[in-house]
Amino acid sequence: MEEARQMQDAGYARGDVLVDPPWLEEHLDDPALRLIEVDVNSTAYDGGHLPGAVLWNICRDLKDGNYSLVDAAAIEKLVVRSGIAPESTVVFYGYAPAMGFWLMNLYAHDDVRILDCSRAFWPPSLTCAPTLNSGGRPSGRRGDPVLHRRRPGVHRVVRTQLPAQPRPGPDL
Repeated sequence: MEEARQMQDAGYARGDVLVDPPWLEEHLDDPALRLIEVDVNSTAYDGGHLPGAVLWNICRDLKDGNYSLVDAAAIEKLVVRSGIAPESTVVFYGYAPAMGFWLMNLYAHDDVRILDCSRAFWPPSLTCAPTLNSGGRPSGRRGDPVLHRRRPGVHRVVRTQLPAQPRPGPDL
C-alpha cells in the first residue's frame, strides 16, 4: 500500500491505521469490513452514515453511570452486536473514532483503522440515506430480556427512593 509507505515516510508511526475515502470505496463490499461510527448521540448517524455502519454511542455503549469505561463483558457484547469477528477489518469514524480505535486495540483486535476525513468530504457514493433507527448490519440479536424485566423495578426506585428536588450543593 503506497499510501501507508508515504505516511510512514512522513513520520507517522503506523501509516496503515488511517484510511481515506478511495480505500473505503474499494473495500466497501468486503464481507470482513465493519464500519463503526462513534458519537455521543445518534443525530449525525441518523442524518446519514456510511453503508452498513453501526453506531457506538459513547454515553450509552462505552461509558457507565460514573462516566467510566464499561467493563470487558459490555465491550464484548458490543463487539458481537456490531458483527465484529477476529478476522474483521474495523474502521472507525465520527466524533470520536480514536476512542473506538483505542478500545479495539486495548482488547487486542488485529485490524483496526480510522477513516481520515470528516463527513463533509465523503463522496456521495459513501453516504447512506437518513435512517429512523440506529441499526446497521443485522446481528440477529434482540434486546436483553433481563434488562426489560428490570425496567419496572428501576422506575419504582426512581419514583419512591430518589428525592423529588435536587439536593442543594456547592456551586462548581
